[in-house]
Formats: sequence, structure tokens, C-alpha cells
Amino acid sequence: MSYWRLILKGINGSLILFFLCFMAVISVEAQKSRAYKLGSLDFSQATQTYSVPVNNRSVTGTPLSVAGITYKHGIGLHSNSRFFIKLDGKAERFEALLGIDDHKPDVSNAETTVLVDGTGICHVKVKGKRQFLGVIGNSGKLEKGSARVTFYGDGKVLLLSKVIRGGEKATPISVDLKGVKILKVEVDKADNGYLGDHVNFCNAIIRSSKRPGLTDSEFSNEDIAIAGAVKTYYEELPAYKAVGAPQTDWLIDDSHYKAKVMKGVRADELIFTNGLTSRVFKISPNLTTLDVVDHVNNRSLIRGVKPEAQIKINGQWYDVGGAKGQKIYAYNKTEWYGQLVADPNAFSLVEISHWPIVKRNGWSNRRRSDKYAEWPPKGLELRMQYGHKDYPGTIINVHYNLYDKIPVFCKWITVVNNNGNAIQLNEYRSEILALTEYDASVNSAKNERKSQEIIFASDYVFGGSYDHEVQDKSIHYSADPQYNTIVNYSRESRLLMESYPELGPNVDVDNNAVFESHRTWELITDSYDRERRSLAHRRMYRTVAPWITENPSVMHIRSADEDVVQQAIDDCAEVGFDTGILTFGSGANIEDMSDENLTYLKKLADYSKSKGVEIGGYSLLASSWRGEKASIRQENGEPGGGKYGNAPCLHSEWGDRYFDNLKEFYKHTGFTLFENDGSYPGDRCHSTEHYHKGYEDSQWQNWKRITDYYKWNTANNIYNNIPDYYFLSGGHKCAMHYREANFSHPRKIHLVLARRDIFDGTWEKTPSMGWMHVPLTAYQGGGGTASYHPLNENIADYENVLWQNFLLGVQGHYRGFRLFDSPETEALVKKVISYYEVHWDILNSDIVHFRRPDGRQIDGMLHVNPKLEEKGFLVLFNPTTKDIVEDIKVPAYYTGLTDDVTVIDKNGKQSQHALTRDYKLLLKVSVPANGMSWFLLK
Repeated sequence: MSYWRLILKGINGSLILFFLCFMAVISVEAQKSRAYKLGSLDFSQATQTYSVPVNNRSVTGTPLSVAGITYKHGIGLHSNSRFFIKLDGKAERFEALLGIDDHKPDVSNAETTVLVDGTGICHVKVKGKRQFLGVIGNSGKLEKGSARVTFYGDGKVLLLSKVIRGGEKATPISVDLKGVKILKVEVDKADNGYLGDHVNFCNAIIRSSKRPGLTDSEFSNEDIAIAGAVKTYYEELPAYKAVGAPQTDWLIDDSHYKAKVMKGVRADELIFTNGLTSRVFKISPNLTTLDVVDHVNNRSLIRGVKPEAQIKINGQWYDVGGAKGQKIYAYNKTEWYGQLVADPNAFSLVEISHWPIVKRNGWSNRRRSDKYAEWPPKGLELRMQYGHKDYPGTIINVHYNLYDKIPVFCKWITVVNNNGNAIQLNEYRSEILALTEYDASVNSAKNERKSQEIIFASDYVFGGSYDHEVQDKSIHYSADPQYNTIVNYSRESRLLMESYPELGPNVDVDNNAVFESHRTWELITDSYDRERRSLAHRRMYRTVAPWITENPSVMHIRSADEDVVQQAIDDCAEVGFDTGILTFGSGANIEDMSDENLTYLKKLADYSKSKGVEIGGYSLLASSWRGEKASIRQENGEPGGGKYGNAPCLHSEWGDRYFDNLKEFYKHTGFTLFENDGSYPGDRCHSTEHYHKGYEDSQWQNWKRITDYYKWNTANNIYNNIPDYYFLSGGHKCAMHYREANFSHPRKIHLVLARRDIFDGTWEKTPSMGWMHVPLTAYQGGGGTASYHPLNENIADYENVLWQNFLLGVQGHYRGFRLFDSPETEALVKKVISYYEVHWDILNSDIVHFRRPDGRQIDGMLHVNPKLEEKGFLVLFNPTTKDIVEDIKVPAYYTGLTDDVTVIDKNGKQSQHALTRDYKLLLKVSVPANGMSWFLLK
């Protein structure tokens, strides 16, 4: 090669190298940020309460002006407004001057639309088009305005501005955007409502290496494929099979409805269904509930997606599952599902599994109960596991039970901590549902009306009441802040259901420990008919808490004297009563652990056992004084402040001793019934000397102590007779309805009042879940006309109260010394018990409410059970002084009878009848004065 050619080659190489370097410099320069004016972006995807955002002008169409200074570019807004800007991590900074616009247009001649809250929206016509002027109050004038602005980066707060006010200088702001994918900006009203909030973003720019643009979602939509353990589980599920309308009425024939898990219609959907109801999940990019379905009526019961749970750990709230991106919360269209995205700060799905439902507490079903009761109930438990990058080794499990045969879900969470350090669980939400409207109201008149499509019940109950809704302290209804298109102007309709303890729990979850929440049951109703809803509610309790179907007859023995107790036990054995209890005022003390007391009470229990009769004891708890150290403490540290004044704190040294003594007593003596009078009513304790950490965890810890004990009793075949609604935690029975003053009335009045209490109480409870009171001896005043003693002198009334309770399936607490005092009264009680024993199954079945007692005409109730040969039992009462003969229509649908029915009256007379097309039984009845009649349906 010649010398010149080598030189030329070197020159060419240098040129090429220079060119490459030059291009690299240009490329680097191209990556540098430039300033993009906010006013150059398309704001059509922004949302705003009044009017729309305006580019490079104020919201009223005038030039941007703040404190006398005019600006050429920016955005004019009005509170409340919100917009999202897609940055893809390419931006560096947001800069602007924030202020309230100077211009206050004349609204005196404007067209004003008055809203229900008294404010008005003002417009004028400009070149044939409506121009927004502002929102005025009762004064008819525009206010100066005040607002504040919040900037979020990928869901986290980046900057909260100070309150900006009309007439003040513009506030400079600078927001660091490094790494942010989606910027959310919210303009909110401040201290004078919406009036005059004409907010200007002046000279607003975004410094970015890529042109930003508005989007409609708070988070970037990064599709996360189903992978790992979730993918393995999902691929093994059976393929989707359409769930059609149920072919039978589950309250009559429930045999077709089995829980199962299957793939959904779309590739990332999972369906948990039993044919009566379904819960539909989307499992990517994070698991969220898309729908809860009532298949009987083919309707959706939720409006949109929410987190599956929320937890507050170490002072920080986290979503568990869930998704973002639904724009309209009135409904959720299937074509929107693909727009849902994961919250990057939420606990994310890592595993799914399911198995048959397991027992949540022990129950052996040794005492006579519903012959169809199953424990555990049939069905499936579905478990979703979630993890978080900030808490390695900590798993949040969200559990769902779906039962066979009934449209009921149960939901709860567990926190499994294996991250090496204790965590503090301050609060949690174990269920969050955006419910559909039962009805819609423009004003506030109906805002307190709750969803009628789902009946919620939880085991987090207390309060000293006999009604579930009063005692349930975890079911909370509130306004849904995401429901912007709601018809109610004040947005106060209570359509967001959340299940959480009203205080705390604020507990430490140690390393290698597990925390379990309360449980929430969700009955998907298929009708607004009160009777059908009530039957469904009672069927739920029979299924998920079958111990409530135990229904022993109980005598309350007024004395603990050995001779009196043995005589009462002999009476029970002779006539067929199941149980005697040493009631309040008897002198028995089951908390006394002295050898003398234990030996004496064991002797009584051994005698009862020899006679085939159970025996129980009584303990007064919540309203009792147990000493200074044990007391519930007020905020000032003094005793008192509980529902019943002075009361003991169960999470204390005294509480340990109390429950330990009770367990030892029942183990040692063989007693098998526990009556807890004044159970834990929800008192909160400020003590710093008890076992709870403080006020915030005191309610949770007390609830745990009492319910753990009731579950222990149930597992050990000890019957829990409690004046509170603890059924879902092992309680067997509370009062049907109870007001002590009513027992001061004469017997005939009391009979009607008691029957009314049974009629009203059994809308929510099965007959076996409630007791009635029968004062055989004087009780709380009223004298001889109010009690039944001497029994042989009041035998007619005694017969009526016995038949009334036993035929309605409601056990009375017969309080006195003897169940009979003559051969006649002995024969009477034997006759009633013998009849009850023969027809036990139907008399302990559910009821249909025929006619409420009013003292003027026939009243009564109908037992129904389509699974039995004896499918119905009608009981009628005549509270008047004259015999009544009447043609009645008996609602026989829930007996399961469809065509012909055999009717047998109390005297054994038999007749055949054909049902009407609407399943009514036309029957001529005769009911004696101050008496009753009954009819068996086959």
C-alpha cells in the first residue's frame, strides 16, 4: 500500500470517529429535558365538579390573572378537579405559580341553576355558547375563593400546597418528578366550600425528556401475566361452565347447590360459585373482586372494584389486592376490566388454594339438635395469599368460605408474620364492598337506608342486647368517596360497606405468630319479602352455627339447698325436662373454688346425672364489682365508665383467674350448662396495669377473652345461655325478647305479651335461639296474679304457657322450686312433654309468621320443614273470651307441599285439602276462648 493511501485511510478513520462522536453528542443532547407547557396539553380527560379546565385562560374564559399580574400560559381550573399526567419516568420537575384568579364576573344578570344545598351555578351566553362564571352562595355573590393542591407520584404524596386565597400573590411550587410514571394532581376546596375557587396554574411547565400527556388512570397499566404458583393453580381449575338460574327453590330443595372454584369467562378470571351466588375475581395484575352475583334474579350486587382488604401496619395503611382505574362507580362494564391496574404499594397476590371447610371451633353434636345439622358445614374455603416487598416473610391471607346449599359467603383475614421482627397491626378492614343502591334519593332523606340485597353478620358482637344489628360492632356503612356520579347531591348515601372493629385491634404480631381477624358472613338475598328474607337468615344460622339448634328444656331452680335441688331434679326426671340450672339468687357460686364448695356442687351434679338430667350454674359478669385492680378504667384512671357502670376488665390478672376457675369448675363438677348474665358488653379500658397495652387494644382483647371461653364451652359440650348475641362464637341461646317489668302483669296479659315477643323475636332468631321467662314463683313484683304458684290453683294458665312455649319451639325458663305440685299438674306437664317429644323435629323447625298477637283475634305461627314427613305444624291462639270459628288461608308454600295436604287437628281428626295455585291452605278452624288449637300438615 502506498504512503498516500495510508494517509487518506487515516483521515477517513478520523472523520468516521469524529462523526460518531458528533452523533453521540447530539443523541445525549436529545435526551436532555425540555420545558413542556401545561397549557399545551389536552385536558379533555380531566374531571372537574363545575365546568371544565381551560387551556391558557381562567375557568371563566378571561386571561390568567393573579394579584394584578397577567400570565400568558397555564391552566384555569375550579375545585374540585383532578387530572393524571403520563410521564413514564422521563420527567424531572413540575413548576408553576398557583393562585386564585382576580376576575370576579358580574353574576347579577347571569343564568343561575340553584342546587339543593342552596348554592347556584352561574352562566352567561357568549356568541351563542354558555360561559361558566362561577358558583355563588346564599349571598348571591362570588366569594374570594380558597383552595389547596396536592401532587401525587404513583399514588404517593409528593407535595401538598398551602391554602391559596383570592387576592393573595401567586404561590410558586416545584415538584420533584424523578422516576414518576403517573402524576396525579388534585385541586380541592378549602375553608369556604366551592365558592369562587377559580384556581390558576400560571406559567406551569413540566421538564421532561419525553412529551407528557394526560391519561385517565392513577397508575400505569403494566400488564402482569399470571405466573408462578398462581398460574399453576389456575391452569388446574375446571373450565368455565355457565351458571344458569337455579332450578329449585333452595329453601325447599337445596340438594343441587355445591360450592366449586372454576376459571372464568376471560383468561384471568376466577369464579367461586355454588349456583345460587358467585363471587367473580380478576387475578391479574392483582386480585380484585369484579362482581358478587345473585343468580336467582340474575343481578350484580356491587358497583365496582375495591381492595380485598386493608391493613394498617406500623402506622402505615396498605391495600391488600384490589385494582385502580375504574372511572365510573355507578356500575362496572366488562369492557372496562382491561383498564384496571395494580396499585404498586399494595400487597400483591402470590398464591391461591382451596379445600373443604374446616371447623372454626369444636362442637360434638352430642346434645339433641337438628337432625340435619352438619359440623363442619359442607362447602369450600378459598384462600388468597399476598406479600409485599417492604415486609418479606409477612403474608396476608384473605379467606373466603362458600357453603353448599345456601347463598352465603364468609370472609376473614389472617396475618402470618415470619419476617424476623414483630409488627404492629393497628387496624384492618377485612371486607370492603361498593354496594348497589337499594333505592336512590336526590336529597338526604333516605341516606340511612342500607343495602337490602346482602344481609351482613359478624362474630364481633357485644352490647347487652338481643338484636343482632344492635350488637354487631364490625359492620359499617358509609358514603363512597369514589362514587362521583351518585344521584344524591350531598354524596352521603351509605353505599360503601366495610367490616372492621370499631376500635383497634392495635396488637403486636410477633415473629412466627399468626393473627386472625373476626369473621363476616354475607347472605345474598333473592327477595325483598320479609318472611323469605327471615327464613334465609335463620337458615344461615342453622348452617354456620348449628349448635344453636340444641334446644333443651330448662328449669331455673331458685335454691341451692340440697333437698330443694334434689326435689327439682326429681321433678325434671319425672316429667321429661332436660336441665336444671342453679339460677341467680339460688345461693350457688360457681366461681368459689374452695374444696367445700366444689365437693358440694359436684354432689348435686352427680345426683342430676344419676337421674339423666343435666345441671348448670350462673355467673354475673359485666355489671359486677370485682375490686379496684380488676375494674374497667375511665380516661381519668378511675373505675367505672362501662355500660353498666363498674365492671371488670377481662384482659387482666382477675380475668385470667375468672376463666381458669370456670374451666376448672366445669371439669371438676360435671356441670354442663353455663349462664353468663351480663356478658362482656364492649367496655373500653384505659388501665395501664392490665394485660392489654392500652385503650386502643382493650376492646379487642376483652372480646377475644370472652369468645375464646364460649368456644371452649361449646367444644366441651357445655351449653352457653347468654343474654347477648354471641351465637357465631359458640353461644346457644339468648332471650327471645325480655323486659322484666312485663312479668308484673297478670298471667293472661303476660301470655299475650310473651307470644308477641316470640312472634317479633323469630324474625331474626330461630325458635331455639331464644328463651322465654315463666315466673312459677313471684318475680320482680306483680303478686300472685303474675306468677303461676300454686300451680294446681292456676292450672289453666299453666297449661296455656306450657303449650304455648313447647308448641312454638321456644323453651321457657321455668323459675321456681317445683315443676308440679299435685297429681293433676304432674300429669299436665307429662302430657305436654310427651306430645312435644313425639313431634320434636317439626316443632323445632323454622316458622312462618301467620298473624301477630293483638289481643282481639286469632294469632299464630306455622312451623315448616319440607325435609320431614310432618311438613307443617300450625299453632293458633284465641286471646278473647269467646270461641272463634273462622275460615283462614294458611301460607303453606315453605312446607314443600304442592298439591294435596293431610291435616290432623289436636284431637286427631284428619281431613284432606287441595292447595290453591298460590300454595294457600283454605282451612276452617275453631279455637276455644282463652285457648289454642293446632294442626299437623303432612
